[in-house]
Amino acid sequence: MTLYYLPLEPLENRYTKDWFWQFDVVFRKHNIDFVKLAPDIPNAKTDGKNFLDWNRTFQYKFEQLRELFRYDLKDDDIILVADGEFPGLESLEYYRKMSGKKFRIYSIWHAGTYDQWDLTYTCNLTRIGAQLEPVLFDICDKVFVATTFHKDLIISKRMVNPDRIVVTGLPVDLDNIKKLRGTKKDNDIVFGGRLSFEKGLDIVKELKERNPSTSVVIAQENPRTREEWLNLLARSRILISPSRQETFGYCTMEAIGVGTIPITTKGLAFSDYIPNVLQYKLEDFIAGVMYHLETDTQVPIDIERYHYREVITKMLEEMELI
Repeated sequence: MTLYYLPLEPLENRYTKDWFWQFDVVFRKHNIDFVKLAPDIPNAKTDGKNFLDWNRTFQYKFEQLRELFRYDLKDDDIILVADGEFPGLESLEYYRKMSGKKFRIYSIWHAGTYDQWDLTYTCNLTRIGAQLEPVLFDICDKVFVATTFHKDLIISKRMVNPDRIVVTGLPVDLDNIKKLRGTKKDNDIVFGGRLSFEKGLDIVKELKERNPSTSVVIAQENPRTREEWLNLLARSRILISPSRQETFGYCTMEAIGVGTIPITTKGLAFSDYIPNVLQYKLEDFIAGVMYHLETDTQVPIDIERYHYREVITKMLEEMELI
């Protein structure tokens, strides 16, 4: 049995670079025979507004499929795809049926056209996605998502067997992040989200305008390395996430890890791990942030279940590999 792993592009300053080594570490820990299909496609820099360069992303994904089909897949093989919103992935089902092979397929989902804030939706791809996504769910033995909120969103928008969608969380490098706990707080507020309406950039700007004496740093406005970002986060008293949509929230996870208070939108994915006292409706968000800034609220938050070893091990268990 071989596990064929199709990772996301390891982009600088994004969690995908961490994923690139995290899965390898856990696979090896459990003595998994695996092949990582990581084509040598140069990464394009993002503009701070969108996750990926779509052109490079498609080059990467289709080269992964090209490489995969060079292998002689066996009945007991397993394919794990790090991004289930993958036009072309349906070719695996054609291969499986035409060859008579019984290999299994698993995928991790981040978003899709069922999410009105996702890039695919805003690019008017719902006409195709509404038909393609149920197929992509159907060909997978199981689908892994980060939060209960994301699972419920998929079920509410697409025809899919709920039992196939498993909430595993997403991997976070808590070991390295926690090393910054105890850093002296010399900055008030930081916003680490993309520069978009979806992530609440308008709320952040309003916060700055209404409270000119308060330091509010918009991290994505200036290029920063991963190390620089985490140090900025660790020096900040509060991280704000006034998102209109969120299916996980890596910035909030990192804030908790370094000991910075996360203030988030009420509901969404945050409900899986952020205490209610730190969640606000958008109309109350700015008042809530200033309250916590003035009172310096300390709320213990346990996110150990999102440690990359825990999350990836759970995926391996769901794939019946351990």
